[in-house]
Formats: sequence, C-alpha cells, structure tokens
Amino acid sequence: MKQKNIEIYQAKNGAIELSVDAKKETIWASQQQIADVFNLERSKQRS
Repeated sequence: MKQKNIEIYQAKNGAIELSVDAKKETIWASQQQIADVFNLERSKQRS
C-alpha cells in the first residue's frame, strides 16, 4: 500500500489545521488542534 500525506488546514473562521507526513509518521499540530480533531478536552490528553 502506498502512503500519502494528509493535510487539514485552518480556515479564517477557526477550522482546524493538521499536517501529516505519513512517510515519516509525524504530525504537525498543537495539542489543542489534535484535541479538536478527536473531540477531546486538552485536560484529558496524556503528556
């Protein structure tokens, strides 16, 4: 299976921005952005 990059951008109205490099298995996002993607509160995330 070929891996591809996934990018979700933040719109001017505050929508979420998330950039993923599947090849390097990295995500560039703030804790709040990740929480928003998964509908979590930051206080529930592990450090």
